[in-house]
Amino acid sequence: MDFSKFQETLDKAKGRFMTREKTTKFSPGKNRIRLLAGWRETERNQWFQDFGQHFIKDEAEQIQAIYICLDATFNKPCPICQSISKARKVAKGESMEKVLNDANASRVILVNALMLDSKEPNTPVILELKPSVFKQIVEGIEEWGPEAVFSPEKGHEIVVNRDGKGLNTKYTAAISPKVFAAPAAVMEQLHDLDKYVAQENEANQIKALNAVNTVAGLLAAPAVSSRDKPVTTDDDLNDFDAIESTATATSSVNLGEDLDSLLDDL
Repeated sequence: MDFSKFQETLDKAKGRFMTREKTTKFSPGKNRIRLLAGWRETERNQWFQDFGQHFIKDEAEQIQAIYICLDATFNKPCPICQSISKARKVAKGESMEKVLNDANASRVILVNALMLDSKEPNTPVILELKPSVFKQIVEGIEEWGPEAVFSPEKGHEIVVNRDGKGLNTKYTAAISPKVFAAPAAVMEQLHDLDKYVAQENEANQIKALNAVNTVAGLLAAPAVSSRDKPVTTDDDLNDFDAIESTATATSSVNLGEDLDSLLDDL
């Protein structure tokens, strides 16, 4: 028996129970950040990573499943997107149309950044950027030049203002004249965004596909057990994280804030 093969499957088994780092979102009002270069040692220019998730809810707005969107994240065919598209062709009624529209992927861009107004301004976090914010930051980099943003010693702060909630949320982002020299140790603490988005999982994909078909009325709703009860509160979300810890990144979900953020940029 070749026991060296066991290590490979052991690594996969450990991955099923990993706890993912929570992503960070902008607080209401003014946010000062310091954008950091890429996490890959040989590709520091790759500083961002696309990421999308499907939040599949029923007509009562209760989350039934959460799963990574392969299209939004990796630009490859997504079975959940395909299932939603098929369900839309046969589902009837405005309420069902809303349910399926809400199941479309939420799209963000992930970056490593320092939150300069936080309690740990020198500790990198995984920051979520809405597409509108990302666009403004990219335009600022084009204007100022990459060195003015990514240089460890000479990089400038970026100021992002978040105003409003839900559909009325607006973001403005601009590079500040103020320089913030990042401590040398910061580059050793960058989060590996490749690992963060590696969330494909067959069991959870099947659960998400079943959830789409169920909320669309194509499958009978299963009996609700303590394991599969809908997610309705923050406490429930903690239980949901534990159940879905097989690399679905539900640890990044906070129902109150995230459902608001899902409406941003619509």
